[in-house]
Amino acid sequence: MVNTVETTTSTIETCIALEDFIYGYKVKVSIPTLHPLLDKDNIVSIKNKINISNIMNKDKSYFSNISNKCTSTNYISVLIPKYMAATENVTIHDHKLVGSKGDKFAISFLGGDLDQPIVLRRL
Repeated sequence: MVNTVETTTSTIETCIALEDFIYGYKVKVSIPTLHPLLDKDNIVSIKNKINISNIMNKDKSYFSNISNKCTSTNYISVLIPKYMAATENVTIHDHKLVGSKGDKFAISFLGGDLDQPIVLRRL
């Protein structure tokens, strides 16, 4: 019998809503520790061009299938669950719970995977 030990890395970060939003839907949020040099108060998109000659892979055929243009942003889109709506900071508009730009939440990434953000609570 072999015992294996699995290690996962999960940290808790602060995220800040970059726009007014509706609880139960996705919102664009900034995570200041992931984007320390970019604007933390506004949505920023920067268009870039991929220079394939700088890529050191032996097989670059994968890159021929993708566009040579990409966009960098200072935000990710995450789901803010309805149950996180706090009664003192939330307005009700058309029977929807509306949050405000600048609201802060604790967020974590399962196993350190940036593709799996989980909002844990309001801050």
